[in-house]
This record gives sequence, structure tokens and C-alpha cells, in this order.
Amino acid sequence: GELPYRPASPREWALALAELLGTRYGFHGTESDYRRLESSLLQEVLRRRRGLPILLSVVWLEVARRAGAPVHGVALPGHFTVGFGPPEDLVLADPFDGGTLLSPADASLIVTGVTGAPLDPSLLRPADPLEVIRRVLNNIRAWAAARPERTDVALWAVELSLL
Repeated sequence: GELPYRPASPREWALALAELLGTRYGFHGTESDYRRLESSLLQEVLRRRRGLPILLSVVWLEVARRAGAPVHGVALPGHFTVGFGPPEDLVLADPFDGGTLLSPADASLIVTGVTGAPLDPSLLRPADPLEVIRRVLNNIRAWAAARPERTDVALWAVELSLL
């Protein structure tokens, strides 16, 4: 109910969400969030308004869906984003950067930086919900792997993955 109007285009939807969640409510991420378990736990991301790209994207997706936006998650390698609109009119937003809109060149740089290969259009398809969950749990396992004293967290993430 806090979006000022029902935007007419994917770009207007993305800008409206960036204003609401990125600017007004301050949802974003920083490099230090990659070293914090809280950045992978939804309740903590909601409380802190900070997190990893994938959890911030989940917040964006749910707010946008409830408002009626044509939205889906985009699982770029190494950086989850949010897509607005159909493939031929797709607008990508980066919740980690407060909602900055990503040009095709920006998305290509992200992919090339992680994989060394150019952006394949198939990477822009809507992310499957189970893919999102697996990726969040992989982030948690990676966090725990760097902390041998936190095998409890690693085991918890593995158990959830098996479910």
C-alpha cells in the first residue's frame, strides 16, 4: 500500500520499488554482509535492512508481487537480482545496491566477472523457488565452512537442503 501508484512499465515498477525499499526503507547490502550469517537469514535481513543480494531480492520479490508487479528473481552467477517485465522488455534491478537499475552491459560484466564467459540470455530466466532456497542454503554452508567451530550451522543447512 505504500507504492505511490500502479506503475505502467517494468522500468517504472523497478524505480518505484527502488524508491520505497532502497531509499525510504534503506534495504541494501555492503561487502561486509558477505561475512555475516545474519545476511542469509530472512528475519535478520528484515530487521537490519541489510543482507546478501539473494535475501534482499526475496524481500523485493514479495513486496512487488503483492503490489501486482510483473516480477521474478534472476539468478545471475554470483549475484542474484530482480527482473521486472517480460523477456523482451526486461528491466533488472540490484537490491544489494539499493535498487540500482542494471543495463545489459552491467549484467554482462557481472556474469563475465564470475564465469569469464559472456552473458547468455538463458541466465535471465525466472529463478525457480527451489533454486533460490538451494542458493541461500549454499551461502549458509559456505559461511559455516570458513568457521570450523560452527559445524552446527553447516549441519543445519545440509539437513534443510536434504528436505
